[in-house]
Amino acid sequence: MLKFIIYATALTCVYGAVQQAVVVLKTDTIDGRVTFTKTDDGVKVEGTINGLPAGKHGFHIHEKGDLGDGCVAAGGHFNPTKKQHGAPQDDERHVGDLGNIVSEDKKATNVNIVDKLISLGGDNCIIGRALVIHAGEDDLGKGGKDDSKTTGHAGARLACGVVGIVDKNWSEMEVLTKGKKKDASSILPEGGRAAEAFQSFFSHTDGKIRDGYGEDGCRRKVLFRITRGSRLRRYSFAPLYIIFYTTTRSSKSIRHLTELPTLVEDNTLPGIPPWRSPVKATTATPDGPIVHFLATYQTQVRSLNASTHPALIPFLLRETMFKFLIFVAALSCVYGAVDQGVVILKTDTIDGRVTFTKTDDGIKVEGTITGLPEGKHGFHIHEKGDVGEDCDAAGAHFNPTNTTHGAPEDDVRHVGDLGNIEANVTKVATVNIVDKVIALDGENSIIGRALVLHDGEDDLGKGKEDDSKTTGHAGARLACGVIGIE
Repeated sequence: MLKFIIYATALTCVYGAVQQAVVVLKTDTIDGRVTFTKTDDGVKVEGTINGLPAGKHGFHIHEKGDLGDGCVAAGGHFNPTKKQHGAPQDDERHVGDLGNIVSEDKKATNVNIVDKLISLGGDNCIIGRALVIHAGEDDLGKGGKDDSKTTGHAGARLACGVVGIVDKNWSEMEVLTKGKKKDASSILPEGGRAAEAFQSFFSHTDGKIRDGYGEDGCRRKVLFRITRGSRLRRYSFAPLYIIFYTTTRSSKSIRHLTELPTLVEDNTLPGIPPWRSPVKATTATPDGPIVHFLATYQTQVRSLNASTHPALIPFLLRETMFKFLIFVAALSCVYGAVDQGVVILKTDTIDGRVTFTKTDDGIKVEGTITGLPEGKHGFHIHEKGDVGEDCDAAGAHFNPTNTTHGAPEDDVRHVGDLGNIEANVTKVATVNIVDKVIALDGENSIIGRALVLHDGEDDLGKGKEDDSKTTGHAGARLACGVIGIE
């Protein structure tokens, strides 16, 4: 019988506790920046947009993050609940219905909205989707036009951008305790004997935890990967059940877990007693629990009937005994199975479209980019989905495991290290890559992050420059775009 369940959640939307997202809008006549910030009252939408014609303009989140075909490729309004179009305050509305913004002719238009339906996590997550500004006023579903109940009769699409991640969320964790948000430091302290026990587990294991139960699209999904020697907080972007199991009798939820990390050795870290090292073997049979870690602490919490009430309870470790600590993959798949991502690259001289498609062999990266200088160009996923400041706002390479830069085939590399692409004499580069590290969901998800093309060749971490192990000495950023859901 399960006595205690602790549900530490950080991944709702492919990512960890994302606190802020951003959209950069840019056309020949319009430019702007809009941020989306999580607050207790909802998501606060703020920004300034320049160059809009005077009047009201429909302001919506659309279902896809594809900016092609003059924003038409972004599809319809984001509407996962299959409702009719309405006003932001209506019960009957699309998730993406943010109403109108009002502009004075060619002057700066200020955006200041708080919306309770859109989210930076969960089923209503807007990351990787497109913000679209329309030419006309949204009639909020009340105009009586043929398209009032679908588009608000808001007209053509003037500008669009993909909602990208701003914060480096893999290094943060948000834990729900009794339905309230708490700082992770109060839940999993940096120091102390309890923290040492968790550190010991992560220091002796290597591998993946997969979800073996759930919707068809989520089955066998890698929820998070454990890399030996890494800190626990680096894996806080996946939801996880931590189950304190007090008997050898099996449970259905544990039998559903079909893959766990491999224990790579049994010696302890310096200063950690041997009784807090992982056990030497695991058991994964219908008649026994999966035993992964033997420790000397127990949560002192009230008893719960986990089968009928999997309540959220505080994770407050005390210096008393528990038997087995078992990590069980959470049954969560917010986007379902994201099968394809896309990014549009466009500058005054560069134009391109790159897709990211899930295959059995990894993520297939394909596309054509024109206008590049002849030669090799570093081709990387960067940590943020902010394409401002001539791509500098995209930050460093996407590197949740805090490793050094390398080649795509290297064991030690950034997740975002995709090597080089090469432009021919006609300034055209064809992209054809299959990568086994990047993903469209889970902790290595690239959705909502930026693809950046560099001016120079990536030396793959093998050069002698000061920045070879961080950037590949690939030089300036020529073009970038936020990877959206296709």
